[in-house]
Amino acid sequence: MTDTGSYTVRVSNSYGCTKLSNPVALSFAAIPPSWVNANGPLTFCAGNSVTLKTAAGYTYQWYKYGNPIVGETARSLIVNSSGNYKVVVTNASGCTKKSGNQIVNVLNNPSAIITPSGPTSICVGDSVKLNASTGSGYTYLWKRYG
Repeated sequence: MTDTGSYTVRVSNSYGCTKLSNPVALSFAAIPPSWVNANGPLTFCAGNSVTLKTAAGYTYQWYKYGNPIVGETARSLIVNSSGNYKVVVTNASGCTKKSGNQIVNVLNNPSAIITPSGPTSICVGDSVKLNASTGSGYTYLWKRYG
């Protein structure tokens, strides 16, 4: 049955005897909405995060790579590691719906190391060359006293 209503059935046997069943009421609850929005980019540098959020007024279970994230049952989830995230939303009637995947990609920060070419305690008028770590696509901004 796919329609709300009160249903009965009349059963007859080969002798012509019949019996009417007790009525059974069927009602259908709506499937909850299940979507995920991010409050920023899904690709970002290590040390940052993004908040994933879904519809209000339900109960929730967040998943990473298809596995439930223990204790993550709030409407929103703060994510600071790479992964494939989704949420299962449940309404008061027990109907559930799984969201689509949100893929979060956390990028490694570049190495930031200064290597002096000689001693760092020098006399006035002398110099020492400071070398920064190198890498493809790196840009540099030197600062004195932070």
